[in-house]
Amino acid sequence: MTDAQSQLASAAWSAFRSPDPTAIERLLRGDCSALPFLAAALGRHLQQFPSVENGLSRTQRQILDSIAAGRGDPASLFHADRQLEPWIFLGYGAFLGWLRGLAECRQPLIEQVSGAYRLTQTGREVRGGRARWSEPRRALLPH
Repeated sequence: MTDAQSQLASAAWSAFRSPDPTAIERLLRGDCSALPFLAAALGRHLQQFPSVENGLSRTQRQILDSIAAGRGDPASLFHADRQLEPWIFLGYGAFLGWLRGLAECRQPLIEQVSGAYRLTQTGREVRGGRARWSEPRRALLPH
């Protein structure tokens, strides 16, 4: 590992651990070439923060879009989500946590009926840009 790689890795870890995501944005405005995959990984990480437009993360938006396109069972939703990612981002267990997070909350965006997920009225409104979802952040790991 070179000094440049070590310094960039240290700066990236500090930015990643910061409670303010703009620390990552500032890091990404600099030269990240010493670690060629860092910029893409941190950029994708930033997409998991809630959108200012609808309150959804990229993963949540992709789930709602896949359900709206007719997918409903967890395995096909996971497969559809994988197709939208250029690199592996979530494992199946973590993905199931995201599904539960959208279904088991104060304002559910999806519901499970006969083993398949479908959009709730709130889910249709948020997906269509007619409402903004605001749920407290919670751990989305499998039980």
